[in-house]
Amino acid sequence: MNLPLFPLQTVLFPGMPIHLHIFEKRYRLMIQRCLQKDLTFGVVLLRKGHENEKEDHTYSIGCTAKIVDIETLKDGRFYLTALGESRFRIHSIDTRIPYMMGNIEELLTDYNHSHLLLPETNILRRHIRTYLELLSATDGYQYELKELSNTNLHLPEEPIFLIHLAASLLQLPSNEKQNLLSISNLFELNSQIQRIFRREISIMKSLAEMDREAVNRSMWQN
Repeated sequence: MNLPLFPLQTVLFPGMPIHLHIFEKRYRLMIQRCLQKDLTFGVVLLRKGHENEKEDHTYSIGCTAKIVDIETLKDGRFYLTALGESRFRIHSIDTRIPYMMGNIEELLTDYNHSHLLLPETNILRRHIRTYLELLSATDGYQYELKELSNTNLHLPEEPIFLIHLAASLLQLPSNEKQNLLSISNLFELNSQIQRIFRREISIMKSLAEMDREAVNRSMWQN
C-alpha cells in the first residue's frame, strides 16, 4: 500500500487530532491530492537532528491521518485538522515526487479483551487528572493543557481511546512518545503509560516541594 507521508516533529496517536498549517508548496500539493481522492496521509516523526527529509531520517512507524476540517486561504495555504486513524510501518520511501511517498503496511493493535482493562483505566484517569492539576501550577507548559486542568474534564470510558489520549497528553520528548506508538499490545501500552505517569507525577511533586521550601527559606531570611 502506498501512502503520502508528512514528516513532522510530533507523534500522532490513533483517535487523536492534529492541527496543521500547510504552507510549503510540496505539501500543499499533497493535501490537494488527498482531498481530490479522499485519501489519508501518514504522519511520521523526524529523527532528532535530521530536519532534511530523507528515508533514513524518519522513524519507520507512523499513524495515518484523515482530514476532518480544512480552511483554504487565498494564497493557497491550508489550516487543517486531521484525526489519527491507524498505525503503519514504512517498508520503503519513494522520493521521485515532490513529497515523500511510502510503501507501508498497516499495523494491527491487539484490541482483544480490551474490556479487561476497565479497572486499570480507572487508575489511569486518576493519573491524568493529577498530572493535569500539577501542570496547571507549572510555568512554561501549553496553555491548552492548563485549560484542561481548570475545567470539569470528562475523560472517555472506552479504554482504547483513553489510553491513546493519555499518551497524547504526556509532555515527553518525541522519541519517548514514538516508543509508545510502537507498542502493539494494548495491555503493555497501558502499563508503560501508567509507569510514565507515575514517574512524571513524582518528579513534579518533588519539584513543587522544593519550590515551597525555597519560598519558605526566603521568607524566613527576610
